Amino acid sequence: MKTKKELLGIELDSYLKANKKEKGKILDSLSRQTGMWRESIMRSFKRLQMESVYTLKKKRGRKVYYTIDVYAGLKQIWQAANSCCGELLHPIIDEYISIFKRDKMWKHADEVTEKLLAMSIATVKRRVNGWKCQKGRKGISTTTPSAIKERVPIFQGSWHEVVPGFGQLDTVAHCGGSLVGDFMYSCGYVDVSSGWLSYTVQWNKSMETTRESLEHIQLLLKDYALVQKNYRTKNIARFMSRKV
Repeated sequence: MKTKKELLGIELDSYLKANKKEKGKILDSLSRQTGMWRESIMRSFKRLQMESVYTLKKKRGRKVYYTIDVYAGLKQIWQAANSCCGELLHPIIDEYISIFKRDKMWKHADEVTEKLLAMSIATVKRRVNGWKCQKGRKGISTTTPSAIKERVPIFQGSWHEVVPGFGQLDTVAHCGGSLVGDFMYSCGYVDVSSGWLSYTVQWNKSMETTRESLEHIQLLLKDYALVQKNYRTKNIARFMSRKV
């Protein structure tokens, strides 16, 4: 059917310009080539005249406002902002543009800059979500939910009013792309009030090695006159054991 339509499209211009006798010859020729009746060919010519491909009608729909160069500028800012979400990216677009201009790294036109500054948060979120889906997962999580972890009391309140000694504790698995076997973990403590960081390294995530890491961090804090009063962790099994 597609071949017949292409053949009719080739002969359409000649058919429209021909007189009655020449039109008859064109219809007879097409009838022999396609096996269609003359009346059917005439109706097909009529339909081809009505289609936008041959009448060159303007394409309907909303005109594209944000072109590829605008999204290229937005992606440059998104990558510089550590691929954050659209809600966090939208308020800092103007700040990043100013920094790029200051460092002579902004190569986009003024029209692109104006559109980026006027872009709504909904548009930013839609575009950023698409890029995040293309990028895929950032890493592998070693934390699994369970009913027991839901019973562990957690800190509730503002971290802005705590005194030194209250901090956040977490581990990071340096496993590459697989969680099979033993590998190194880094255990880090951040004092919220002072911003002091203390890190140590442990082999696997057993209860004994985790306890040794916590004791080592407490010794480091004492060396700098910081007393660990309380710390907040994720509900991870290695922090919930009796030895820890």
